[in-house]
Amino acid sequence: EVPAAVFTLTQMIQEVDFVSVGTNDMVQYLLAVDRDNPFVGNLYDPHQPAVIEVLSYVARIARAEGKPCSVCGEMAGEHMNALLLMGMGYDGLSVAPNFINEVKYAIRRTPTQTSEKIFREVAMERSGDGVRRVLKEASERLMQITAAEHIEKEPLPGKSPGDGNRQNEEEEEGGAQ
Repeated sequence: EVPAAVFTLTQMIQEVDFVSVGTNDMVQYLLAVDRDNPFVGNLYDPHQPAVIEVLSYVARIARAEGKPCSVCGEMAGEHMNALLLMGMGYDGLSVAPNFINEVKYAIRRTPTQTSEKIFREVAMERSGDGVRRVLKEASERLMQITAAEHIEKEPLPGKSPGDGNRQNEEEEEGGAQ
């Protein structure tokens, strides 16, 4: 949670069994913004490139040392942020109960290579808006895949889910008349 710990992580990691990043405070301290202050709270942005770089650095060091690394905080509770963190190399997320289903759904349907690609695209962005744009586009792709999976599982009109789509198979084989 304390940004100064990032600069000594290569020494500290020798003394710990795992690394856990508390994003709420880390973002607040890194950006010198009190997220609850009405005058500057709007500047609190976990998508700022500096935040992304710090999170990426921590995950890289932990992986290099063979230590598990996780994230707790509001950032992990948003499904696209969870995929971004997964792409950075985080092993675990601590998520509020009301976000678990959405995060699990996204993670289960996203191959590691895809989350790593999301991270590479995010890492090239120079603004929080750019990061959010990349995450929004990736979210839309995930929704398209989910919709396509749902359509494939839909039975034909007049068929029950267990009947399959035999009509389509017959038409493809030229057997339906």
